Amino acid sequence: AAECEKRGSTHTARAILAHACGIFPAKKGLWVLAAKLEKSVGDSAAMDALLKRAVVHCPRAEILWLMAAKERWLCGDVPGARDVLEEAFV
Repeated sequence: AAECEKRGSTHTARAILAHACGIFPAKKGLWVLAAKLEKSVGDSAAMDALLKRAVVHCPRAEILWLMAAKERWLCGDVPGARDVLEEAFV
């Protein structure tokens, strides 16, 4: 996926990461790579949806929860960021 992204094939990189996350849903590293790709080329709604799926599959991965909260905060949704952090501790 990284090689595809370097070559400008973002759709291919997304497809590879989506397939990998489907095959290995408990691998937080894949979710982090997919989220970073979405952040660089996608929109905030797509990244938010990706991170919601990620925390369902990796509920103990602090980095995914923090990424989700930070993205909401950066979009100006402070109450949404608080909700994400609150959900992380439940």
